[in-house]
This record gives sequence, C-alpha cells and structure tokens, in this order.
Amino acid sequence: FYSLNNIQGTLNMLEAARQNGVKKFVYLSDLGVYEGNTQARIDENTSPVAVSERYKAILEGENICNFYRDNQMDIEIVRVGEVYGGFDKYIVPTGIVESLTKKVLNSGNILCNKNKVHLITYLSDAIEAVYQTIAKKTDGSGVIFVPGENKTEQEIVSEIAKAIKRAGNKQ
Repeated sequence: FYSLNNIQGTLNMLEAARQNGVKKFVYLSDLGVYEGNTQARIDENTSPVAVSERYKAILEGENICNFYRDNQMDIEIVRVGEVYGGFDKYIVPTGIVESLTKKVLNSGNILCNKNKVHLITYLSDAIEAVYQTIAKKTDGSGVIFVPGENKTEQEIVSEIAKAIKRAGNKQ
C-alpha cells in the first residue's frame, strides 16, 4: 500500500511534471523518516533512518525526487511532523491528535501510551512551509525541515481535555 502510493505515485507525478514543464515541484515528506535515528536533536542535516515500511516508502519517494533533481528539475522536499488542527469537514483527520480527540469525545476516557512521543506540526505551519518553499527562489537542492513539537500521548490527551472543557464553558 505505502509503496504504491509513495513510490509509484511520486514517480507518476514527477514524470507528469517533467513532461509538462512544471517549474517547481514540492514533495511533502514526513519527519517519521527519522524514526530509527537515536540522536537527541534532529534537524535538516540529520540523516534519516526509516525503519517501518511506511517511512521507507516515503524516503524512497525522496530518493526519486533526488534523481529527478539531479536531472535538472527544481525540486524541494518539505518534511513535516504529524499534522493536526484546522481540518474542515472535507478532510478526513487521521493524525494522532484527531484520533485521540475522537476517542475522548466518543468514550469520555481513553487509554493511551502515555510515554510515546509524537512530533506534531500544526496544519497552518505545514501550509506556510510549502507556500514559502514555492515562493522563494531556490536551487532545488535542499530539504526543508518544519520543526514540530515533541508531545507525549499523555500530554496530547491533557490538551484535548482542556480544550473540550474550555469549549463546554463557552456554551
């Protein structure tokens, strides 16, 4: 599944872009490609270490972009964390924040892996990074790293509970 979407889909999009003279191509990647990296601080200069099939496929999509970049196509790679917030009714929210929110709203309580850390990025920050990437004049040779916030599932659930309580007090 991930291979078909991230590898073949990326290849199809890049080839269509090349054939149609697209001036700039932005590949939206995922900070999960660092999942196997043990460094304390991760930034755009850190080597990705993908472990799961999902992130291996995303990283392979980046490799395909690098191949096309080497063949004179202006390509930027933007890596973001798990995106949350700002979703409208036409977007199916699938990230950790939305998943935990649904569980809290549906059951009133939740079991979570309280120590599991997620790197989360607000939707508008991800959109801004893509916009800035498109707007700026670049040589198409880099990876843009969109830092998110490290939050444990327990911290995320706490924030969700606070937001629900605030929303209830406004009614």
